[in-house]
Amino acid sequence: MTLSVPGSVPPGSTTPEEAPPTTDPAWDAALVNAQAAPPPTEDAPPAEAEAEGQEPETDPTSMSESEIRDEYDIPDFAGDGVLDIKVEGDTTVATKATEDFVQGLRDDLESGKIEKGSDEAKLLDLIDAQGAIDNGYDLYGYAEEIQTGAGTYRESQDSPTHLNGLDVKEMVDEKKVAEGISELMGKEGIAKRYDDALKATIDGVPSEALDGIKSKTMEGLFKDGEPNTAFEDYVIDMKEKATAAGDEELADKIDKEVGNYFDALNYFEPEKFADRKQQFDQNMMTHQLDEYVSDPESIDPENLDAGLRATVDVWQSAINGGLQIADKGSKAYKEAEALNAYFKDFADMSKNLSAEDSAKVNMALRSVWMDLKPVGGGPLSESDQARLREISDKVIGEKLDSLSTDDRNAFRKFVDGGAKTGTFGALTGTMGFVSAGVQLSNGGWSEMTSDEQIAAVRDLVGGLSQANDFSKFGSNLVNLGTKSDATAWLGLLDDNFPDIWKGESKVDSEIAKGVTKEINTASDKLANSDLGLDLGNLSEDDKKEFDKALEKLGDKMGDAPDASTAKKLGRTFVRFMGGAGLDVTGGVMDIVTGVRTLQKADTELEKAGAGLSIGGGSATTAMATMNTIKMFAPNGSNLAARLGGNIGARVVQGLAIGSRVLGPVLGVAGAVFGIAGALIAEAVAHQKMQKLTDSQGEFFGRLADQGVAAGDWGDKLEYARYASFMYGGRDAPDDRSMFDFQAEEWKHFQETEGERGSSLNRLAPYLHVDSNLNEKNLFEKYLAGQTSRPGPRGYSFETDDARPWDDTDMEAGTEGLEGDKGYISTSDYYRINVGRVYDAKFYDDHRKDLDVIVDRWDDWNGSDSIVSEKDLNKIVEETDNDDERNAAQFLLNNADFRRAVDGIRESGNQDTKSAPRTSTRGSKWSRRTSRSERGARRSATAGLTAGRRQPLSASPSASSSGARSWR
Repeated sequence: MTLSVPGSVPPGSTTPEEAPPTTDPAWDAALVNAQAAPPPTEDAPPAEAEAEGQEPETDPTSMSESEIRDEYDIPDFAGDGVLDIKVEGDTTVATKATEDFVQGLRDDLESGKIEKGSDEAKLLDLIDAQGAIDNGYDLYGYAEEIQTGAGTYRESQDSPTHLNGLDVKEMVDEKKVAEGISELMGKEGIAKRYDDALKATIDGVPSEALDGIKSKTMEGLFKDGEPNTAFEDYVIDMKEKATAAGDEELADKIDKEVGNYFDALNYFEPEKFADRKQQFDQNMMTHQLDEYVSDPESIDPENLDAGLRATVDVWQSAINGGLQIADKGSKAYKEAEALNAYFKDFADMSKNLSAEDSAKVNMALRSVWMDLKPVGGGPLSESDQARLREISDKVIGEKLDSLSTDDRNAFRKFVDGGAKTGTFGALTGTMGFVSAGVQLSNGGWSEMTSDEQIAAVRDLVGGLSQANDFSKFGSNLVNLGTKSDATAWLGLLDDNFPDIWKGESKVDSEIAKGVTKEINTASDKLANSDLGLDLGNLSEDDKKEFDKALEKLGDKMGDAPDASTAKKLGRTFVRFMGGAGLDVTGGVMDIVTGVRTLQKADTELEKAGAGLSIGGGSATTAMATMNTIKMFAPNGSNLAARLGGNIGARVVQGLAIGSRVLGPVLGVAGAVFGIAGALIAEAVAHQKMQKLTDSQGEFFGRLADQGVAAGDWGDKLEYARYASFMYGGRDAPDDRSMFDFQAEEWKHFQETEGERGSSLNRLAPYLHVDSNLNEKNLFEKYLAGQTSRPGPRGYSFETDDARPWDDTDMEAGTEGLEGDKGYISTSDYYRINVGRVYDAKFYDDHRKDLDVIVDRWDDWNGSDSIVSEKDLNKIVEETDNDDERNAAQFLLNNADFRRAVDGIRESGNQDTKSAPRTSTRGSKWSRRTSRSERGARRSATAGLTAGRRQPLSASPSASSSGARSWR
């Protein structure tokens, strides 16, 4: 018997060209839905007649946002949520709570309420590290100057050098910092402390503002005291509209609105939150799975391939079992023999297909089944069998033309034999379930066997069907299972699953029983397996708590018959929730899992806030999983922290936001080290400055103890300190780290051992690159004679810009540079730096313009030998030569390069006898001599410099093996 559906034509009355296309998802969905409707009778008019005079269902993609909202009567909550309420000027609840939380920790650490080395103290260090990553870090540069006699003398900057975030990321592992914050925020005491800060902040919000939000929240999520599933319908339609239009702004808006609703519910009615949020998540998962079942073309080819292979594997295993175990002549043996006759070739063929061709076979099987549109299970009627060959040939010609003749014949043989024996529909239905399930979640599939994959999907579908709303959000799942007999083969008719699957099954198959047995065995195995759950950090006691949470979750999914089944259902839900949404384009699971937040995260901290689990290298979203566990975990449980997911997502998200806002809280030297701003001025004195610089090293050392510092953090900190002090600050562009920009000198620093407790010899000024050619660094000032001034009786006095250059490596990088002169002049050094900044790549990138400039320069400079900006503008405006005009415009557009070229000319003009000249000949003798002279000058000027520095016999941090004592 066949059915008529809206817009269909009875079989045989049209040509194939006139028939609706079988590949149209809307047509497929109409067919699936039609199967659930009773056939028209004299007493029951056709569906078309019933629909007369009724409004057709409106397509949400053609509706406006307000029309969709009005359709379901859902209050607008897309603006500010509870955490966005302004409490002090522009400060939000989230920011204020985070500020109070962090400052409270600092105060307790300073007063001794929190012990050094505690989780809270470690969290503060990580928060400061995050602040440094986001905002940079104020580092006091210094150098241990080698004394004439013994020991070193630490000279420090009076004002800190600001390292930017790129510099800090070279010393601190950003990802590990975010993971550490996420883990520590999962600790019960810390999480409670933040919750208390958040609650206190919200309690301070005027009641009228809170009352409005509470009213809106309850009206949207509940109706007459019961869950309002129109909210789910509203979210589904809004997501469909956003996806169809590619409207990212609308997708973000609905994502935020859902978060606003449940954040508010969690605050106002915490006892209702877990039940309502779980129901929402469950309904969304059901809907997403239902969408994949109704529209298989939305499933990725590799997942269609997985569905086909898993189903074929289990079917073949059951058939082989019948042949090997059943007695010959028995019903089971004969059935296995009959099925194997048509199934084996198909199974062998499917194993050798590419993923792309396997997906085509999956779709072709579905098309044959849908085109045939049989009613009920079991063998086909004679009329359907008569039509089967025609439909099969048509589908093979349209979808499987890339397969070989043998493969197409195997397909045809399977369809024919399967239809006669009543197994074709069961296999097609199972394949549809598994393909949709694998598409829904990517967690742990590669580690599962075929029977485990099917069991996981079966348990998920069965668990979801426990819910009261399943038939509303999963109608296509019900239709596919019951109309294809897949329910009987999958074991969904067992008493462990709801009556929604039970009907007049026509399946009387020993092989079906064999398939069910395999799936049940695999299900029991999965119930005690951690596949896809990432539980490596849990102890045995933790796992017991985890199982209790899962059992409670399973009970919330529906009326599970016993504790064992409840635990199994909960475990299955979490397994699918963990991997769901990562590969979804559009759909609603990205809201449920938080993957949309993850995909839009710009920083590692934001990714931790979105809940990216990194344990074991898995790519699962832990936010949804761990928040689900949190809702049902036993009191006092620290499961979230141990699972590697983030239970404290709110504070991490608050910190992620706050790290851009909370300058006074995050990463400020005064706050980090407990030194008030007023004391910074006093710390210029040597002893306090040394204490401050030591404490900065201790800070990075504590980060290393937590495992979040880079492997070479010590050398990088040492280089940053010495380079900042010696050159007068951070010498690198904003878009590059100092270690990257100063790659040659940094490499020399790494490869050179310190001498006598100092790292000065590890610096190589002639390998150093000047990042600002328009301003002299301290080495250039030294070369220009600007770091000393003449004094009485032939003495010279050092200025504050003087540095102990004679203790650095003044030979590295000078090979071949002095030429016939025997020394490197100021102008030589300047040319070196210009060549390093404007290097071969710069020339290659701008070769044409630069060649024109060189060729035309003498003509451009005129009588005054100067090419001014006015000259260049005149060339651009008046010349007829395009190349010349473009070259002049290039110089106008690249002012820094133009000034650098001018600098070469000026430094060349200034290269007189009075300019410093650095000779590389006899340099060792020169350096020894200069050290003695520096010692003499220091004695002569002790009275003048006492306020600036006080000599020490040896620096407490100096090391006999070099200057690597950075802590």
